[in-house]
Amino acid sequence: MKRTLLALTAALLAALVLFAIPRAERIGSDDRAMAVATEMRAGKKIGRQSFGLTPNGLEERLLFALQAGAGVGLFCYAYLGLRRRGSAG
Repeated sequence: MKRTLLALTAALLAALVLFAIPRAERIGSDDRAMAVATEMRAGKKIGRQSFGLTPNGLEERLLFALQAGAGVGLFCYAYLGLRRRGSAG
């Protein structure tokens, strides 16, 4: 139980750090690729349009934090389950 609580606390701290870093400092490869694609297609209409709502900056960050937290939670659940199975057998 302590390890699960520790893992969840670490995931929450990671999410807080993600929100603390300004967006301008976190430019990744996807952002660079989108900038190049936008420059190449200047004046042209993009063939594919997104269906539904596209998240804004805050919603995108919250969605990413939720996905990261779920991933960490599943990883910890599987890891602790394997350790319990290994120590029981």
